Amino acid sequence: NFVPYQVATSPAMVRCINNNSEVAGQQNDAAFTSDIYTGNGYNSPMGYSYCFGINDQGSSTGMFISDSYNTIFSPMFIQNGANGSYSMISGASIFGGGAYGVSAGTSVNTNNQVVGVSPSGGFYWEPLTGSNTVFGGGTTCYGINNTRLIVGATNGHACMWQKNSSGTFKRDH
Repeated sequence: NFVPYQVATSPAMVRCINNNSEVAGQQNDAAFTSDIYTGNGYNSPMGYSYCFGINDQGSSTGMFISDSYNTIFSPMFIQNGANGSYSMISGASIFGGGAYGVSAGTSVNTNNQVVGVSPSGGFYWEPLTGSNTVFGGGTTCYGINNTRLIVGATNGHACMWQKNSSGTFKRDH
């Protein structure tokens, strides 16, 4: 039998859970993460922000609306520090992609590497170096594992990207 836990008050939505029973989602149009047993986590100070993925260290990714006209949706990365404090990095220029349209981080692995979608296509972002790779129009990246295998779609076809020996991503589908 499943035991129900209330992880947030209404209205709320949880989109992801990690192996430590931490969830990521939105509550009252603001991003949040929460340990389902203790309630510890992160509550975004910004309205209209959303979490889509959380890793086993409690860092998450998603997007927020970055202008008053609700036209720029920028990806965000929320890092859970070793001391339990959180810091946020955001912006389409950090993650690749255009200035307008929907950009969002969709998944984050245990190395804090983020994948997502932007007007310029699916992207991979490496926080240690600040570098990003944009896979081009018609692509979307939905998931990344700890060995940097990325899954998504290219022009409606399921595909996977992996880094080759020269350090560039190769698409398989």
